[in-house]
Amino acid sequence: MALTSFQENLSRWQRRVIFVVLALSLFFFFILIRLYYLQVLQGERFRSFADENTLKEIRMPAPRGVIRDRYYRPLASNRPAFDLAVIPQYVDDVHRLEKGLQDLIGIDPT
Repeated sequence: MALTSFQENLSRWQRRVIFVVLALSLFFFFILIRLYYLQVLQGERFRSFADENTLKEIRMPAPRGVIRDRYYRPLASNRPAFDLAVIPQYVDDVHRLEKGLQDLIGIDPT
């Protein structure tokens, strides 16, 4: 009687272990299928999303005016300031870019 009870318990545990292993294998199989779908089949779509996110426009508030002392001499004034950034991965012709920037903003690239 004790031996058959032991065999039944062992058989029950083996079925549970097999079920858990199969469930985990199925879960990881679906994860791998989803990764393949996202990376290989939809990769170009997500690459274009990433490329669109590299350019960012930041709006700055308008100047607040000149700060003056009691004798009406300016202590602080506002001057427009601009930043220019070039992303190297989007530059096809460096010499043409240098020439264009030199003509546009009047800065010698050397």
